[in-house]
Amino acid sequence: MGIFKAYFDNSGDENDPNIISCSLGGFVGTIDDWEHFETEWQNVLCDRVPYLHMNDFAHFNPPFDKYKNNEADRIYLLKSLIKVIKDSNLKGFASSVYVKDLEEINKQVRQEERLDAYAVNLYSCMRFMSNTWPKNVIEVNLDYFKGIYSKIPKAMNYINRDKLYHNYDNYLRISPLCKALGYQEIIPIQAADILAYETVKENKTIDDIIMDKYNRNNYIIRNGIKWPRRRRIYQELLKNIDIKYSFEWTQPQLMLLSKGGYFYFKPNNETGIRLK
Repeated sequence: MGIFKAYFDNSGDENDPNIISCSLGGFVGTIDDWEHFETEWQNVLCDRVPYLHMNDFAHFNPPFDKYKNNEADRIYLLKSLIKVIKDSNLKGFASSVYVKDLEEINKQVRQEERLDAYAVNLYSCMRFMSNTWPKNVIEVNLDYFKGIYSKIPKAMNYINRDKLYHNYDNYLRISPLCKALGYQEIIPIQAADILAYETVKENKTIDDIIMDKYNRNNYIIRNGIKWPRRRRIYQELLKNIDIKYSFEWTQPQLMLLSKGGYFYFKPNNETGIRLK
């Protein structure tokens, strides 16, 4: 029996009217995998930027403002970091919840059946990790945010009633990271941030959808030069990561979960939700 370590970050706030979905994403690896990752990640960042944070990176906020007119170097940096994730043998897991679907379900069910987006996504990732390594201890580190301690028991409640899995307490050790430590100090969270951020962006925010209405091309024009649209490039780069499971919660699945449903795994490793 081996011991694995996992780091997860969330993206999107279900109370934000501009957000279509909320996500949780992260990576799992052995201690050796993570040691290799941290060394190589810092080597890539060296002399470029002190850390990676996707929201600032995407909007050219400092220290990423120097890439505003240098798209080639910007893409090269992200490509190099994603290669570190791949070469470190890290396995990705992601889950997202469509906020409007969640709101509709919560209007229809009793108070005790109301679902929480973060808890639903955490349950998904817990279930997927346990299915991938059913007899391995996994230390799961969650990026801290205000209110996280109220979310974890809700996720535990979902997995407690899961008819196909009862050993999470023996193998999955869930804990938030120290409040004083964030993505700048905990390097693996920077990798998790990529997956969480891009999972949300793949579902698109309202702003993205508005832009798509007026720009059907796969490029933008800046200073008279055609640049490939970044979102498309980012999604293509993510295909180089070994993502074991990724799940999108929509109304039918959320309704089943609110009524006591749980994950089941098909022979081809696809997933679904069924009732008791």
